Amino acid sequence: MRFQVRGPATSAWTGIWVHGDEITARECLARWVAEGVRGYFVDSTTRKVNAGDLVINPNRIFTREEVRHHLETANPAAPDQHLDHTTAAIERDREIFLRDILPDGDGVLVALHNNFAGYALAAEWPSARKIHLPEPDRPRDFFLTVQEQDYRTLSRGPYNVVWQQAGLPSDGSLSWAAQQMGARYVNLEVDLGAETRQWEMLTYLRQALGDPTLTQQT
Repeated sequence: MRFQVRGPATSAWTGIWVHGDEITARECLARWVAEGVRGYFVDSTTRKVNAGDLVINPNRIFTREEVRHHLETANPAAPDQHLDHTTAAIERDREIFLRDILPDGDGVLVALHNNFAGYALAAEWPSARKIHLPEPDRPRDFFLTVQEQDYRTLSRGPYNVVWQQAGLPSDGSLSWAAQQMGARYVNLEVDLGAETRQWEMLTYLRQALGDPTLTQQT
């Protein structure tokens, strides 16, 4: 899997865009990178990406079990030897990738997503420890956090927030990997096409959690 990396390596915060069909999120991250953050852009225009001779959802690679499960699901005709090889390759490179993207110290990794095809906040209820729901009529727009303090800070604001409960079985997504490694991570979900809304919520997130690039601009 290939990612284009833009912005300074010294950035305390990092943004990541992993689904090539979520184009509103890509534009939002590109705008943020222009203000000084480091950004990772998946090199794809589709939801699934090439992984060797196979394809996989790049947000389902963060546990070995889920890698194999999703490879089998997405490539039902693939022989076991191809599945074994690709699973091992992802397993080998995953920790390197995580060390590269996860922030140090007080930095925050922000994943920018757009939702469609029925996905909304209710899908996160089974794995939520707490939910702040000031906008129940906007179930597609929400933050997902993995650290208690970030949840408490964001839940003082006007947007929906989910605090992901620790210790549950992982679905292989980046949020679970970040939580297990003790990193600060926020997923920003907004309806596809709502570019103004996504930038508005990202700006609030940056202000609330202290993105240093905002300070550098003033």
